[in-house]
Amino acid sequence: MKRFTTAVVAALLFATLAGTLAGRPASADPLATKKAEAARVAAQLDAKARDAEVLTEQYNAARLKAGAAQADADKAAGRVAAADAA
Repeated sequence: MKRFTTAVVAALLFATLAGTLAGRPASADPLATKKAEAARVAAQLDAKARDAEVLTEQYNAARLKAGAAQADADKAAGRVAAADAA
């Protein structure tokens, strides 16, 4: 009878522990998970902002070059017109 009682107590203890452990999620704390996700998103936004800044600088440099090229073309057209008139 003592063995039966010990077996029943052990089975109940095992079932209680198994139920408690199975009831917990396998993932980390939901708040910690959201904080980690927010940190990843913030890092991605920072990277995109740096990329946008680099592209903006490249665009501005290209506009300056285009303006200089247009000025050179206008000067050349003026010289051609002067040469044709002479």
